[in-house]
Amino acid sequence: MKLVNLTPHAVIIVNEVGSLEIEPSGTQARVSMMRILHHTIEVDGVDGVDGVDIKVYISTPGKIIDLPEEQEEISYIVSRVVAEAEKERKDLYFPDDTVRDDKGRIIGCRSLGCL
Repeated sequence: MKLVNLTPHAVIIVNEVGSLEIEPSGTQARVSMMRILHHTIEVDGVDGVDGVDIKVYISTPGKIIDLPEEQEEISYIVSRVVAEAEKERKDLYFPDDTVRDDKGRIIGCRSLGCL
């Protein structure tokens, strides 16, 4: 099987033996988000937080962008958001069980997840 990385950064999978780095393919699959200003929902703490009123938007998934059609023997590494928007596809994986450095930045993952 071939894994194609459709994220904007290298995916580094680490385990007790070593690591595998999968470079970005140059294409980034993503989900466009539609924002809807919603005036009727009141959320505690949004109005007047430290003297600032904050707008609340409801975001709903929109169109999937730059996700190739399913192909035999090829799977794709995508963001979890893309995988969740395309739950019926069995060829989509996302980084899971992340590894962080001492400053809390993600530096890799121990596994891939799927839905």
